[in-house]
Amino acid sequence: MKKNILKGPLLIPIVLIFLALFLLLLKKSIMWNITDSLPPGIYYLDSQKSLKRNNLIVFCPILDDQIVNKFSFVDNSIRFLRSCDSHVIPFLKPIAAVEGDTVKVTDGELFINDRKYADIAKSSALPHVKPGTYQVAKNTVWVISQYNPKSFDSRYFGPIHLSQVFTNAKPLFVSKKDSSPFCYEYENEAKCI
Repeated sequence: MKKNILKGPLLIPIVLIFLALFLLLLKKSIMWNITDSLPPGIYYLDSQKSLKRNNLIVFCPILDDQIVNKFSFVDNSIRFLRSCDSHVIPFLKPIAAVEGDTVKVTDGELFINDRKYADIAKSSALPHVKPGTYQVAKNTVWVISQYNPKSFDSRYFGPIHLSQVFTNAKPLFVSKKDSSPFCYEYENEAKCI
């Protein structure tokens, strides 16, 4: 009598092995976001590096060693998923300010082109960009999440250079925390979910 190996105790390990292989093959095409800066879920990664306002980008942040260690941004347990050179987990954030925009930082707020864009948390553990007015330079952007006001983004580490960007992203399967909209742009089309 033949035994079907796809039934019984071997089914789950076989499925998990095939799923792991599938994910490894797709690791350059998908990203699993587990943070609250944007809705958690799976994001599609394309080969573009478009630095347009409201585009979602995946990038390697340049962070102070104290910040990296204090907030556990080091990629120890999921090293196989797309590491940055500094072994920091790549960040996924929306672009808020682009070349030519003016960013004004105060002790508690951030303005883009004279319009209030976001609050800045007051915390000695989380230093923010020095107060002042900044002109967004060529090949740089400021990334700020309005989905989560507690997001760790350019309010705290400043602008991102094109050389730090892997690619653009768009949500495939995400789970929002509440009914507030999550808006982004992808390929010149604005979308809210």
